[in-house]
Amino acid sequence: VSNVIPENNEHGTDTITSTRQSSLVSGMTCLLSLLTIGDFDEVINLCNKILLTLKGGKLDNGDKKSRNACLFLLPACCYAYTNIMCRKWETMKLGNTMGRHTASAFAVKDLFSPILDSITELVNLDDWANIDAIAQCCVLLCDGRRLLRLANNVLPHAIKTLMRNSGAAISSDERSVISRVTSLFVDACEIPTVRVINLKRRPDRLLDFMADAAKEQLLVIKGPAKLRSKSQVKKNANAIVSPSSIDVNEACSGYDAFDGQCGADELDDQLLERLAGDGALSDFIRAKWRPGDLRAFDREARNGNELVATSITERACALSHIASWMGVEQSLSPVVNAGEVDGYEQKVIRMFKISGFARGPALLHKNTDMEPAPVCVVLEDDAVLADRFAERLSSLLEELPRDFHFCSLGYSRPKTAPIVDFSSQLGIPSCLWYLTGYVLSLEGARHLIQSLPVTGPVDSWMGMKMCSNWDNVYGHWIGVGKHARAMSKLPSRKDLSKIMKFRAFAALVPLCEQKVGKAGGDAGVRVNWRDRDTDIAYSG
Repeated sequence: VSNVIPENNEHGTDTITSTRQSSLVSGMTCLLSLLTIGDFDEVINLCNKILLTLKGGKLDNGDKKSRNACLFLLPACCYAYTNIMCRKWETMKLGNTMGRHTASAFAVKDLFSPILDSITELVNLDDWANIDAIAQCCVLLCDGRRLLRLANNVLPHAIKTLMRNSGAAISSDERSVISRVTSLFVDACEIPTVRVINLKRRPDRLLDFMADAAKEQLLVIKGPAKLRSKSQVKKNANAIVSPSSIDVNEACSGYDAFDGQCGADELDDQLLERLAGDGALSDFIRAKWRPGDLRAFDREARNGNELVATSITERACALSHIASWMGVEQSLSPVVNAGEVDGYEQKVIRMFKISGFARGPALLHKNTDMEPAPVCVVLEDDAVLADRFAERLSSLLEELPRDFHFCSLGYSRPKTAPIVDFSSQLGIPSCLWYLTGYVLSLEGARHLIQSLPVTGPVDSWMGMKMCSNWDNVYGHWIGVGKHARAMSKLPSRKDLSKIMKFRAFAALVPLCEQKVGKAGGDAGVRVNWRDRDTDIAYSG
């Protein structure tokens, strides 16, 4: 395999032919050989040899044939690396019979990303072959963050060159190459980008999630963003963004989930590190809540008006989701006061931050002429994706009303919380548990942010917001809080628009499910549904 890489001699000659067909054959040979050998070290050695070749004199001497051949092999190495690593991780899990695989996951080191970072440092804005290879690797690694950063660096130059130099300022060959790399990014931004909420101390969950994402061909970025104080939330309500105010580094980065395995003071410290402006934990989540409010949907809930303290893990979980909502709002906020070039450029770059467009007819009459709404998918790291997740998500978005707020993709439904059929794939829930996976619009993110602080566990708070839509005669008809009998006839759109202050929907067939944790106890003891997630201590 290593012989595919050209060897330098004192005369600067190499053994690689210049034809694309030969490069394709070499790439396929390289990939098949690496997959057959299944040797992780061999992949890394070959990648390091590619890096050394690119760092050598060839780039300076103008010998692009050798450089391009090396870059052609890079995605093949990347594909082999991801497949071998997935198999290695699965083997490590099979060898561990103790349940959790956290310790094993910390032993898994990412050796490919540093090599890719070093190759990225060699890129200049006109080095299209390098850009093409790196972009392919980002897609294979499901690395939405690196791809977004690359797009931020490359697309402005490419688009401005094409749109502002329409005359003879650039040659036809150069224009063709720039158009090709621009098309590459346009094709890449058609891949759904999902946001994952992951604890830094749970790399095992992230490895499982990324393996699922690779199978479903998704791009992944971290969900939580910086938190904004209450005063900033009020100031920025319905705000629009100018290109000059966009922080590229902030837009390309995300944060790990807030970790509740700590004391109250330590959680406050985590909050202050990520809070823009002044604020306190009470701005985002109330210190106490009443579990008895869930009695209609949870028969094991406490009966009465007793207030209990929200657990630290529940507060951390809520903060992680709230930070993700603020990240969604930042990504979906419209850009104004941009010229033709800047406006097009920002629209293309935004595509790397979204999961698609809600294209269904609007629910509200005033939104009849509304354009399809860009959406973001937020997933917890223990979400197990259904087969054909991306395809099914695209199909669901075709029916999702473009003026929706929230759509649950993975949930548990209480027996006394019926779902009313809305379309072939969508229902209107009266109450749901869990936030395993969901879709948010810009208006939905703003609605949730303006509804803060959260009261109690964040998923229960969300479920009760859904329930408030049915605090009327329609809720009585369908038996909300009593039984799960759904109405035979959906209320008219006019009536739905009146009662649905929180325009929440749910996939009738979930697109993901929560990986069930193993709570302690004897095999014959019934485990409460609240104990399914072993990282969250339920306070109710």
